[in-house]
Amino acid sequence: MNINDVDHFVVTRINMGMYASTPKSFLNTLEAKNRYMKARLPVIRKYHITSMKYQTDKNFKVIWIVDDKTPEVFVRKIEEMSKEIDATIIFDKWPDGENIVEGNCLAGNWLEKFKPMIKSENVAITRLDSDDAVTNNFISVIKGYFEEPPVCIDFWRRLTIDTRGRLFLLQAIPQNTARCTPTVTCIEKTVDLKTPFLGSHFKLSKIFPVKIYDDLVWCKRENRPPTSRLISHLKESRLEDIKGFEGLGF
Repeated sequence: MNINDVDHFVVTRINMGMYASTPKSFLNTLEAKNRYMKARLPVIRKYHITSMKYQTDKNFKVIWIVDDKTPEVFVRKIEEMSKEIDATIIFDKWPDGENIVEGNCLAGNWLEKFKPMIKSENVAITRLDSDDAVTNNFISVIKGYFEEPPVCIDFWRRLTIDTRGRLFLLQAIPQNTARCTPTVTCIEKTVDLKTPFLGSHFKLSKIFPVKIYDDLVWCKRENRPPTSRLISHLKESRLEDIKGFEGLGF
């Protein structure tokens, strides 16, 4: 397939539904939500913005989904940060009384605002969490695997950086399964758009065909790596010492 016939978007949820709902978690008070946002914004700048800013392939567009009930003090900061990577902010109106969970990310109105941005017959949407880092060739690697839609593109392995800065190599997807990760990319016909947010990412194989590749292109922040997925503790002491992450300042 001709990659020039595909509009490619990286869609990141900054705080979808967080202020508009009351999840049964530590984010169940306004004070807790504000503390979370204050701590989260520097993480977004360090990992997400840096990863997007230094991509070798610039032919993609970043979309940020922001709860439309986010306090103005954070909205101003988010808008300033978005300018660093020319990200388009979609303020998502979340339905009253519905808590945000992994499988209901289309419950708000962001998708109807997003659809007019697509100009091509085909669209690729990369789902990327706001605290994950990716290699500087992440976009070009994904495009190398573009094929006729519908299809999901994903990767067997990933890195983890823990709270002490230690690096680990992990199995991102259980072998012999087609479960998708949080960095999955879906290629679809624009007229039949479902998006990788239609359901939980690990259930997308029930909706789309999935192709999984060996490239090591993303790193997840975690308190500690899950032992069931651990491949090795890496000798490198800095993320930027690993191929693809060099020069990103991690």
